[in-house]
Amino acid sequence: MDKPLPEQNISDHARQKDWRERFIRAMLIGASGLGLFAIIPVVLIAPTPMLRGVFIGVYLTVLAATLIRLPYMVRAGVIAILPFILGAAALTETGIRGHALAHLLAFSALSALLFGPRLGIIAIAIGEIAISLMGTLLLNDYLMLTGESSYKGVVGDWIIGGALFLILSWAVNLGLQMLQEGFKETRLDLVSTLSKLQDYQQNLEERVETRTAALEKKTSQLNAVNYISRQIADAQDIQALLNQAVNLVSDQFDAYHTGIFLINEQGNYITLQAASSDGGKRLIDRGYRLRVGMQGIAGRAADGKTAHIGLDTGGNAVVFDTPELPETRSEIALPLIARNHLIGLLDIQSAQSQAFSRDDIEVFQTLADQIAAVMDNIRLLSETRALVNQLEKFSAYQSQEAWQKFTRHRAPAFQFTPLGTRPIFPSPPSDREGAERFTIPLLLRGQKIGDITLRRKESAQKWTQRERDLTEKIAEQVALALENSRLVEDAQRNAKRDQLIAAVSSRVRETLDVDTVIKTAALELQKIFDLKEAEVSIGSLVSDNAPRKQG
Repeated sequence: MDKPLPEQNISDHARQKDWRERFIRAMLIGASGLGLFAIIPVVLIAPTPMLRGVFIGVYLTVLAATLIRLPYMVRAGVIAILPFILGAAALTETGIRGHALAHLLAFSALSALLFGPRLGIIAIAIGEIAISLMGTLLLNDYLMLTGESSYKGVVGDWIIGGALFLILSWAVNLGLQMLQEGFKETRLDLVSTLSKLQDYQQNLEERVETRTAALEKKTSQLNAVNYISRQIADAQDIQALLNQAVNLVSDQFDAYHTGIFLINEQGNYITLQAASSDGGKRLIDRGYRLRVGMQGIAGRAADGKTAHIGLDTGGNAVVFDTPELPETRSEIALPLIARNHLIGLLDIQSAQSQAFSRDDIEVFQTLADQIAAVMDNIRLLSETRALVNQLEKFSAYQSQEAWQKFTRHRAPAFQFTPLGTRPIFPSPPSDREGAERFTIPLLLRGQKIGDITLRRKESAQKWTQRERDLTEKIAEQVALALENSRLVEDAQRNAKRDQLIAAVSSRVRETLDVDTVIKTAALELQKIFDLKEAEVSIGSLVSDNAPRKQG
């Protein structure tokens, strides 16, 4: 059993004293109430005035101790001494064989219960002295028994009575002591168990508070990551994204410095491209870079493609020796990975010791992944735009070539007049458009394929902006219609060519005779192209003098 502390001893003494006070109060109240009904018949049957006075005095003493607020020792002494007085009176009334032993036994038991084991032993000794003294006085006729059925007895009776009192009182006192010790041990065990439960409850509350604080911190961090992700989601330029990201990270996480490194094509260096602090911007101006796997926390994080934390305290303390960032006390470096390839590094530094822990890596890595994803999207968007631009240029070039070829053997323009529609040919352009003349280009994929020229009647007004806008819309539709018509003609021409090829192929396959196949091929070619002569030769080496198969 654990040794009780001094505070526990003080508390135990106070509890014991309080229990004794309540016990004495209950006994006094009970003795006063019951004694009121017992004192009357006892007084009436008492054989001598002395006994009547003893009983009346005892009751009045109990009543006074009950009604008057006396100190504990006085009240306890009254409770303990009354059985002794009654026992001594019983010895003078009935001798050793009366009820005197019961009173003396109650005297020793109450003394031990109210004052402790030592006073219980003293009470036993006092009881033995009283028995011996009264026996000596009675046996030597110095006192006379006053009861009607009294028996003075012999020396042996008094010796047996004293021994019986000694044995019974000792057993009662020993039992009370053991009972008190048992109660005390049980109470100490309960106090120890309660103390352990209180400690466990306190530890549990502390753990709950710690866990709650950790969850609140992580929730706040996730909210910050979500906010940053929304802000950078629409970025379309890499450098603008990097600058925006480092500033947002520093603001949301109260960072002393935030930087983003990009890795070179060889994969051996990472170069600082964006920074939120003035010192970091000075590092960018002088082309600050780190060798992968060799320099700093950022270099090691880039080499292993895993997050690294650096602190200035603890068993793995790091010395931060960047002159431009003198207030750094903690650092976390996180890889920027897109499509399983390292593209850079997010570096966050704090002016506080122990600012980052292993629990923070998951949140910050999520932020790094979001930044890397946006960077990769911007790269893909730039590549897609470049490809679309190239395709548009190629399509415009093809369209221009196709229209040049299309208009090579056609009338370049048509003019509507009151006399009808007639083709016209290019003429030298005038220096300026007249008030009644308006020309708008026909544009197809950014390429000019022609013009629409309108001329008003001589008495007409100038062209309004609304009329010009309407003409531009019509020109767009005309350009599209012309392109569709050209494509239809090309498709028809290609279809006709394919039909001719299929027809020729069908005819030359009608026979398995070589001479017939050659003659058929020559004849079909002459018909298709309206030739004067068509010749088909076979053989890899055909000399001028060798015979030829021809149609």
